[in-house]
This record gives sequence, C-alpha cells and structure tokens, in this order.
Amino acid sequence: MQNVLPEVLKGDRESGVSICEIHGEYNSTWLHVGRWSRCPECERISKEKREAEMLKVESRERTVKAINGSLIPPRYKTKSFDNYIAPNNSPAARSRDSLADYATMFGENIKNGSSAVLLGKCGTGKTHLAAAVGNYILNNGYTVKYMTMYDAVGKFKETFNNRDISEESVLKVFADPDLLIIDEAGVGFGSTSEEIFMYRMINRRYEQMKPTMVCANLTIEEFSDKIGERVLDRLMEGGGPVLVFDWDSYRMKG
Repeated sequence: MQNVLPEVLKGDRESGVSICEIHGEYNSTWLHVGRWSRCPECERISKEKREAEMLKVESRERTVKAINGSLIPPRYKTKSFDNYIAPNNSPAARSRDSLADYATMFGENIKNGSSAVLLGKCGTGKTHLAAAVGNYILNNGYTVKYMTMYDAVGKFKETFNNRDISEESVLKVFADPDLLIIDEAGVGFGSTSEEIFMYRMINRRYEQMKPTMVCANLTIEEFSDKIGERVLDRLMEGGGPVLVFDWDSYRMKG
C-alpha cells in the first residue's frame, strides 16, 4: 500500500488538515524534521507490516536455533514422513501413519504427557521416523532433544569425575525440551546406577507431563528387562503409540 505524502489543505504553520489519496482527510501537524505528519492510517499499516516482518524473522531465528540445539544428526535432519518409503497397507506404512498422527497432534500429546516407544529390528526405520516427528514439531514451535542412550549415559558418567557437573544439571538437560528422543535404548547399561539414571530421567519428564520417544533394537520383553517395568509403565501411560518394527531391514535390500 502506498504511503502518500499529505497535501496541506488549510490551517496554520503548526497544524492543518491534510489529504491522503487512500484514506482521505486527516489532521496533520508540522514536524521538527521539516515535514508534515503523514496519514495515521498509512503509518499504522506500515508499522504493522514492519512488526509482522520482524516477528517472521524472529520466528525463523528461533526455529533455526531450536533445530541446531536439537542435536538431531545431520543425516536425519531431512527425514520426514514423506520420504519414508513403505508399501501401501504394510506394517511399516501403518507405523509411519501412526507417528505422523502423533506429530500432528503433538499439542494434545504434550497436554497428556503421551510418550511413544519404537521397538524392533535394526534397519527398519525407527530413527528415521523418530527424527521425522522431531523435525515436524521443531517447525511448529516446539523444542526437541535427540540423544542416543549411550551418549545420555556418558553425560551422566561425566558427573563422576567432574564436580562442576551435577546430576541435577544433567537431568535438567533431558527434562527441559518438549520432546526428548532417546535412540538405541538399552545400549550403555552396565550398572545399577545407570539404570537408576534412566529411571530418574524418564520419571522427571513423566512428572512434568513431557513426552519422551524411545527407540530400541529390542523386543518389548527385552526392553522391559533392560529399562525396568517402572520406566516402561511411565512411557506407556497416556496412550501414546507402542510400535513394533518386526519387518526385514531396508538397509539390507538393494
């Protein structure tokens, strides 16, 4: 919209009635910068446009910052539901569709604290789909943190030898994001203290009604044995999907 400089129709040197070609007459005052004040409606529209553009820039910057802070590996930053190829009506396609629904309904899932569990064979696309969920909700204003179980346990072990890093500060890293994705769960467990850390991490999010997505190359029985029934119960409460990827590895095909 054009902001038309006013033409003073009448009045003294300090004020007068001006005309805008778009909005008609308006009261105008002489400004110290050496011009008459412009049409207030044009000014309002121009200000709203500037503010809207600033909000867009800030939103893009926040999204980029959130994506970079998500720790989703570069290989998986482009993963989506569309580029997960699965035969129609196959278990793989149904799992993809279930997780697409989980992502699109994440606003409700975060209200209910609904987590998701992806279990099964290697190479079946669990990490792809977990990343697809993370990428989708990142672009819708939510925060995500991705980490393998091995790296999570490594963060916990740092507290053993570094007094500047407390268990509480490590737990906070995992408790803060809207969605925490733990990949390769069950890997890295070698002590009771690590199992306790896993419980505390999941329980902290459970208490705060924050969804957690866990991927593991295990059967549900093996998964329960590795992480404990209490952890599994907390992940399953809230009605989120528990999916078993039991088809052959896509990596082994072609």
